[in-house]
Amino acid sequence: MKKRLAKKIEKMRRKKIHEALEMVLEINTTQVRSQELTGRKPTAFFAFNGHINGCLDIRVYPDGWYPGCYKYWTFSTNYIGCSTDRLLEELANKKKELQDTGKM
Repeated sequence: MKKRLAKKIEKMRRKKIHEALEMVLEINTTQVRSQELTGRKPTAFFAFNGHINGCLDIRVYPDGWYPGCYKYWTFSTNYIGCSTDRLLEELANKKKELQDTGKM
């Protein structure tokens, strides 16, 4: 019984990570994102750190990424009290904000 529950929990965690990656891909697309080609469109970075209890870090640069860029939103499960559910909710809100402002 414990193995079955553990597998179910793992499957749910993976689903949430896939949801986060899907949102990053919706923001970013899979095309080249250099500013010379796309202008100042939002750019998102996704990092999964399996060695730190499955820590998930996402950065969204609303005006595009460039060297020395410090304007970004960060979403991470590495912070105390930040769950994957909260990360997904905050990321979805920021994605909607980008859509509403016409940046996406």
